[in-house]
Amino acid sequence: MSQSHGSQASLAYEVQDVFGTVNALPSLKKIPYKTHSLDLTKNLVEGEDQYGDRMRRHSRHGTRNPAGSLEIDLRSTAYDDFIASALMSDWSGTTLKTGGTQKFFTIEEHAADINKFRLFNGLSVSQLNVSAATDQAVQTTLEMVGSDMIHSNTSAMVGSPADADTHEPFDTHSGLVLDAGTSLGVVTSLDFSINNSFSASPVIGQQTPYGLEYGNSQVSGTLVLRYVNADVIQKFIDEVESSLSVTFDDSTGTNGYTFTFPRIKYNGGSVPVSNPTARLVTLPFVALFDSTEGSDVVITRPA
Repeated sequence: MSQSHGSQASLAYEVQDVFGTVNALPSLKKIPYKTHSLDLTKNLVEGEDQYGDRMRRHSRHGTRNPAGSLEIDLRSTAYDDFIASALMSDWSGTTLKTGGTQKFFTIEEHAADINKFRLFNGLSVSQLNVSAATDQAVQTTLEMVGSDMIHSNTSAMVGSPADADTHEPFDTHSGLVLDAGTSLGVVTSLDFSINNSFSASPVIGQQTPYGLEYGNSQVSGTLVLRYVNADVIQKFIDEVESSLSVTFDDSTGTNGYTFTFPRIKYNGGSVPVSNPTARLVTLPFVALFDSTEGSDVVITRPA
């Protein structure tokens, strides 16, 4: 008897025209991914009446909460729509900045070995987490929140999904990290997140949310580098603002994406002695609105 395997599970998506509504003629494109945890949970409405025997009588399902994460290796073109969703904006040519317009997705999972489908509606990227370290691909997590999920024996789309982009993942050997325009050649890792704090907006009369509410753009990260001087540490000590940018590319050298934080503040400068080997400096930072760029984050991609 057949059973579902992760190696036979594919994901495909398209941008929705209306929140929580599958497009009239859905045409999806496959997404390369490592793992995903997209699923449906529900709030519970439970009776609290006492009957003298300590046992519950009533339990009902409440608001439906589809959510989960996609773990991916960042690469050129494949995730541009999702990055735009994380910044609540649209690409302007080769540039993306923080905005205030939500972007929603239909994502369909196909378990090919048992031919079952799960269709997720109204998904949006609540948080984008990027992790870059030596000797690894640029690992990225898309934390998503949505409207609903249905299970089906047939696909909701028209025809077969388009193939996923085949660009190779970005690696850190091709990376470049700049502080205030000066190359930091001793970085061992850089993590950052863009958090919108999405949550469902429930209303009386329906189990699916009216929409997704959100908070301010919260951009923060941690820079770790080898202890060779005190230049960046001094910026923390003196509370001097700086800028930070990182470029990720693949082996072609022509597909690089640059994430720029034009105005940051370092909020730490820890230099512990953890072992007899080389010492590392840990510098947490926050990104702030920059009046020149009009954004706290600026992402550029190849033309």
